[in-house]
Amino acid sequence: MNFAPLPGTQTESESIQTILQQLNYPVKLYTQGQASEATINKVTSPKILHLATHGFFLEKLKVAEGKTPARGIQWNKQGKLAIDNIENPLARSGLAFSYANQGVKGEKQGDGTDGILTALEVLNLNLEGTELVTLSACETSVGEVSIGEGVYSLNRAFQEAGAKAVLSTLWSISDKATSLFMQKFYQRFLNKHSAQHALQETQEEFKKSQQWNDPFFWAGFVVTGQDYSMKSLSH
Repeated sequence: MNFAPLPGTQTESESIQTILQQLNYPVKLYTQGQASEATINKVTSPKILHLATHGFFLEKLKVAEGKTPARGIQWNKQGKLAIDNIENPLARSGLAFSYANQGVKGEKQGDGTDGILTALEVLNLNLEGTELVTLSACETSVGEVSIGEGVYSLNRAFQEAGAKAVLSTLWSISDKATSLFMQKFYQRFLNKHSAQHALQETQEEFKKSQQWNDPFFWAGFVVTGQDYSMKSLSH
């Protein structure tokens, strides 16, 4: 895997920071090298956690004949990622942070992190009291169904870690379109709309636009968990 730069995430994050600051909400913004796995591991109960980056979910594929089994990511003969001996789907979905490209090669930082935050690792985060986590990344609602347990996904992992609601995605998303979508969503959400209402109105706006009316750009966003508005949040 290789995680290419996402110019839209910088614009998206700075715009949301400005919107929040104009309403006198304290904001901590981490970009570039500061946006590390170590940083996210230290976050404690933010009211809102917005993550704009690469996301992924790796299907469990049969390893090609002749391959030596390994507990990690491999390429099979069809050129597809093959995951061997990773039964837990929470270990096959995640988010990329700084230095992730070195991490997928097996290189770790001095603090022991590899830049890849798996859904399994998300369970260790302290998100008690967090009202909303926004996963502005690809496939953050995609997971694997376990009979009697529901869907194992990044979305679910963040809720298990304490988040009351999660805004996530059902498929790969456009960097440019998503940057604009999130700005529109937060403008409505911070104007005391409920998260679900803000999402629906933003989707309706995109549906009616000439440039972004294809469902690919707007239909993949979902809010799960408790629905609420910023009326319930204290500064």
